[in-house]
Amino acid sequence: MPSSAGSLPSPLPGSRSSCALCSSSPECSAGVSSGSSSQPLLCWAVPVEASVWITMYFPSWAGNGAPCRWYSVTICTAANRLTRRKSVNTTVRSDYMPHPGAEHRLQDASFSTASSAFLGDILGTPRMAGELDNVRSIILDSAAESAALIRESLGEMINAGGKLLRPALVLLAGWYGGKNQETLGALAASVEMLHMATLVHDDVLDDAPTRRGKPALHVTVGAKAAILIGDYLFARCFTLLDSLKNREIGLHAARAVERICDGEIRQDTERYSLDVSMRSYLRRIFAKTAVLITASMELGAEHGEASPEDVQRFRRIGYNLGMGFQVVDDLLDFTGTENRTGKPLGRDLSAGIFTAPVIYTLAGPRGRDLRELLASPPYKRRDRDAAVSLILKGDGIEQSRRLAKSYTRRALKEIESLEKGETRNLLAALADSLLVREI
Repeated sequence: MPSSAGSLPSPLPGSRSSCALCSSSPECSAGVSSGSSSQPLLCWAVPVEASVWITMYFPSWAGNGAPCRWYSVTICTAANRLTRRKSVNTTVRSDYMPHPGAEHRLQDASFSTASSAFLGDILGTPRMAGELDNVRSIILDSAAESAALIRESLGEMINAGGKLLRPALVLLAGWYGGKNQETLGALAASVEMLHMATLVHDDVLDDAPTRRGKPALHVTVGAKAAILIGDYLFARCFTLLDSLKNREIGLHAARAVERICDGEIRQDTERYSLDVSMRSYLRRIFAKTAVLITASMELGAEHGEASPEDVQRFRRIGYNLGMGFQVVDDLLDFTGTENRTGKPLGRDLSAGIFTAPVIYTLAGPRGRDLRELLASPPYKRRDRDAAVSLILKGDGIEQSRRLAKSYTRRALKEIESLEKGETRNLLAALADSLLVREI
């Protein structure tokens, strides 16, 4: 257990005597309590007459009967809102750092039944929540004089449940530098508008029926209007960036758009190619996801006037977070559920977009069988289902997990080199939460 956690307090009355995640492990029985077998996060008895701090202990399951390792997260919960099954207003304390080397599996945490909710808790600290509300307001205000369809569409997109990860990264990196804080929200909003524009255009290009579990914009307003709304978001993004009077930041954003477009074209030319290489895949996911996450951190650090060394450190953090994030996203296309991912499973495979699990399986002992199933697109449903089943049985899933973990470890190593403080602590928790979306 990390030194910051101290010794485990006495469990709540009537609690379980073994770890709810790995009950076979006797080492996990000392002081462990659980509200129920389906909600194994552990919280301790405290008065709830006023706002209080509560320490929660998370087990990191080692598997095969091996002992759990532990780390703690301390949260603040408002009066009369605490129960043993749910906690609110989560705030990661300044002394939080994950257990070195621990691979945390938090899907069943009681204050976060899905790790996307855990991500929301991390980004829901009072300061961050207020700043992200400001980002939403800036985006909506930017369209105040536009056509009603644009205003309504942006409102629906902003309120669709997105995590605002990229503007949060801009804010974290900007806080670290500490300068130009009065315009940091505008930079974060411009990055989110750029991201929103790419999502709208992607959904049109892919003819995706849903986005975050809801009908995609082009389904509700038509492809023509959706493309124009995406164009509007791009234009507003760069108008807002121009207001910052920083030419380099504008150029960085423009280059990110170039990379995104280049990656989309490369992806389209590689559809259904059974000879796609891992190098090509990594280049593709950098353009698809990591380039904008990298830019978010780099732009925030530059705007906050962090040192050149720290700007490059944030760039590396963003790159590794973005790459790991997308590898996990590609894993979830096979191992997730539609409710969890907000999109149909196997969608990339059906569209001929072959990701890490497919590429690893093609190179492994089940490669010949998979090639036969994928040789004749478009795929019939039975062939697609058989291919998914084959991939799940092979070692491509585990190899992809290891790839995601490697990027996350690199990100954490860079994060640990930052000065202690809010940015370092939240980034460390964020890196863990992005990984455990799948693992």
